[in-house]
Amino acid sequence: MADELADFPWRVDPGAYSWVMAEDPGTGRQYPCLTAGLPAGPYFMLPQYRETRIYQPLHDEPALFRTFADTPPNIDGIGAFANKYGPLVGFNGTMTLQRPNGPVQIGTEEASIWFENILEMRCLLDVVTMVNERPQDLERHFHWTSADRVVWVEDPTDAPEREKVITSPDHRPDLLAYVRPPDLRWPAYAFLQDSVNGKLVGTRRELDGEFLAFGGVTPALLWDPSPNQHRRRSLGCLSLHLRPRDLLGALWLQLAVAIAGNKQYRSCPVCGRWFELLSDSSRRPQRGKATAGRASRFYCSTSCRVTAYRRRKQEARSRHAAGESIDVIACALDSDPETVRTWIELPRRGRRIKE
Repeated sequence: MADELADFPWRVDPGAYSWVMAEDPGTGRQYPCLTAGLPAGPYFMLPQYRETRIYQPLHDEPALFRTFADTPPNIDGIGAFANKYGPLVGFNGTMTLQRPNGPVQIGTEEASIWFENILEMRCLLDVVTMVNERPQDLERHFHWTSADRVVWVEDPTDAPEREKVITSPDHRPDLLAYVRPPDLRWPAYAFLQDSVNGKLVGTRRELDGEFLAFGGVTPALLWDPSPNQHRRRSLGCLSLHLRPRDLLGALWLQLAVAIAGNKQYRSCPVCGRWFELLSDSSRRPQRGKATAGRASRFYCSTSCRVTAYRRRKQEARSRHAAGESIDVIACALDSDPETVRTWIELPRRGRRIKE
């Protein structure tokens, strides 16, 4: 599946993003928007800042969707994510700013797009976790209301009109041939299927009298360059790839790949970066090596592993200086006494270490 993902460059202008209040001319409604203060137009083609960088989210950050789900759904959290990974939909909205030299149309993207997708991503990741690790918790959100109707509710106290029907005689009746009460696991999979497929199609929203399209993934025939492309003057061969419309589409595509491949991820305890876990017998992919590791791996990179090791040594020395014994320190740091003894041993000989 990873080989079918198209190269998808995305632009980041660190420190360039800020929040402005836009107003709907029809209703007078005001809403926050993220902007880089650049003129309206295709974001990728606009003038670049000195620190502008281009990266490949699908290959350089294959677990970015987990970082996105962890982003606090507020102005500060979204701003921090944007300054590191770029805007979500590429400023496809517009608003007019009054400048000394006259009005200027700048590109914006509505904050609600961020809020909604962060919360939806969290919800679906929670369902994935319940299916794989806590199936007993599925009954909190999935309910058989009759022998042939199962629904999903975000909160058990929600009113019936907020239910989402998973299958019934009127909605996806084909599932009833395979799903029977009290099974909730397959209804949960069907819920994930419907929700993620909707995101892969994309969203159209009316804003200020215009329809904006964002998110979504499209299949495309693209050139796969051959190793000797320049020598042979050949474009390579055509292959089918999945290409996101924007960063939002790339994030939902990553989630879809994770669900389809039953992939497991872990957050690095040093830097917080999410990385994919591979089984010990799995072969590492050629791309994204820094974010793939064995199931027994705790850190995203060698650098973070070394940093953690140095921190443990320093903590051992601090605890010993405070009067703790080697056995207590070893237990606290999940190590063994001999290892801890080498960490805290002083250069001077003859200094007895407290046991």
